[in-house]
Amino acid sequence: MKYFYPLFLFSVLTGSLTAQQLAHWSQFRSFDYVVNPAAVDLFDPYGSWKTLDVDLAYRRQWTGFEGAPQTILAGAKYTNEDNHMSFGGFVANDQFGPTNYTQAQLFYSYQLQFNRYRKHGLSIGLGVSGSQFQLDGSKIKVENLNDNLLSDAMQSRFFPNATAGLFYYLQVGSSRQNEKFLFTGLSIEQSFPGDLYFDGQGQQQGNLKRALHYHAYAGMRFYFDDGYGYAEPIVWVKKVFYAPTNVWSGVRVALFDQRLFTGGAVSSDWQAHLQLGVGLGENWQLHYSNSFFLASTFEAGVGLTHELVLSYQMGWD
Repeated sequence: MKYFYPLFLFSVLTGSLTAQQLAHWSQFRSFDYVVNPAAVDLFDPYGSWKTLDVDLAYRRQWTGFEGAPQTILAGAKYTNEDNHMSFGGFVANDQFGPTNYTQAQLFYSYQLQFNRYRKHGLSIGLGVSGSQFQLDGSKIKVENLNDNLLSDAMQSRFFPNATAGLFYYLQVGSSRQNEKFLFTGLSIEQSFPGDLYFDGQGQQQGNLKRALHYHAYAGMRFYFDDGYGYAEPIVWVKKVFYAPTNVWSGVRVALFDQRLFTGGAVSSDWQAHLQLGVGLGENWQLHYSNSFFLASTFEAGVGLTHELVLSYQMGWD
């Protein structure tokens, strides 16, 4: 029989793959527009009214075995508070053994501001995307050379999709020294579910079932050290249809006027996540995170997961 490098991808041939299908980022708060097009940066109410964010990210997952997932992403977001809106886009490529997934998305969000100084608002966002999924049959390991379950040719499928989200925020406190932001977000990714079929010797042999991805998260940012540092605890719940719900809980801390960042999290799949970052000048930030399994299970043998994120932000009036 034929089998993929990652064992659970065998379900593509025998039925459907319904686990987490889109790339997961443990540093998602650094560029959460990828998960939620309505996401709002938590600005100082008296800061810049126009901002540009540019992010480059790389993720290497499960380094302990061949064909492990690798993801690269480039994204940008422009925010104009005068017009109460944001827009941007990103391109991501995810390689996983014999599979290659590329997504390009554009998004727009509009903020309903309930306070003129950006202390209270609700953002509504929508993203539209085009995705290409490739399966290279020649890279599938073969145990039985007479097994023709899948064609050895490169197969490619293109499909459109959409993402929708909400983001609510509320500032408490009248000055930078004691202000706090409460926020919560809801979003749906891959909202056009369906099946992608792959050929084997002229027949439809297997399918990839594209599933809805739901995200719900809530947190608080509170400032200390006369406003030069902040802590941001957050809880993030992810749900993919027909797969276990994942709950992620952590905290991110910024120190010395956002010159140093640190953080940590744990998730319900028995993973721990550690983060460290530095500010590079006035506009650049570099962040690294490491994830590993806590339990002595099969998953613990797959190795570590590494993430590297380079971010640029500029603001003006």
